[in-house]
Amino acid sequence: MQLRTLRALVSFLALAALAGCGQAERKSGLVAVDPVGHVHAVGFDPQDRSILVAAHRGLFRAASDATSATPVGDERRDVMGFSVEKPGRYVGSGHPDLRQGGPTSVGFIRSSDGGAAWETVSLEGRADLHAIEVAGNRVYAFDALSGKLLRSRDSGATWSSTTVPPVLDLAVDPVDADRLVASTEQGVLVSTDGGRGFRPVVDLPLSHLTWGSDGITAVGGDQVVQRISGDLRTINQHGRAPIVPAATTETDFGLLVAGDDGSVYTSRDGGRTWDLTLEPIR
Repeated sequence: MQLRTLRALVSFLALAALAGCGQAERKSGLVAVDPVGHVHAVGFDPQDRSILVAAHRGLFRAASDATSATPVGDERRDVMGFSVEKPGRYVGSGHPDLRQGGPTSVGFIRSSDGGAAWETVSLEGRADLHAIEVAGNRVYAFDALSGKLLRSRDSGATWSSTTVPPVLDLAVDPVDADRLVASTEQGVLVSTDGGRGFRPVVDLPLSHLTWGSDGITAVGGDQVVQRISGDLRTINQHGRAPIVPAATTETDFGLLVAGDDGSVYTSRDGGRTWDLTLEPIR
């Protein structure tokens, strides 16, 4: 096994263990004292231009003029695979609030009120979705329980699956919902047929991915920011993130990178320079 592949695998296993610790806490009865725990995803809601931080200890929101995110609602569920489906409407997965009963894996869930309440759509007790991407009625998700990529054409009601290497992150072409990329221990893979099959395109370490109008941004655990062209033919280093990324997303005002403490930085020039947008969550 090559050194780079070994390092990538070790990094992935560490991330997977961290992301799945909600089940271990639930079984042991331990409750984290950190208000965040760790961050799974960062999102942007164009409805009110708020920033959403999905974490082990709940969903947090920061208004457009806020300097830090605060909890949404009273639930402290482990919000994984979080994605903004449309303004005010979110999807996710993860584990329930430790104070509640039910299966330890909530499956595919949706909120239609800005994250205050969630309803089960499908896969309850059968899937633990660590990465979710939505494109219209299409939904792509990596299930950590089965180790497969799940795909849906009816907004998550029913699913089919594809065998893939363990996936850290997914990104969908904003103009072609059949084309998506996955960051895996084997590099960045691409599918051009709606997730049925994948082929390698870029040899990068495990990275967080976001697909904007001018291509894909990849931010690795080494904090290096890479830009991959939309045709997947060229890649260039664009800078370095100020923190180790826990999650990324693209917005109309720039690239967001979130840290495990809930801090968020913004770059308006593709990752070359950064501004602190949200302080760590306390």
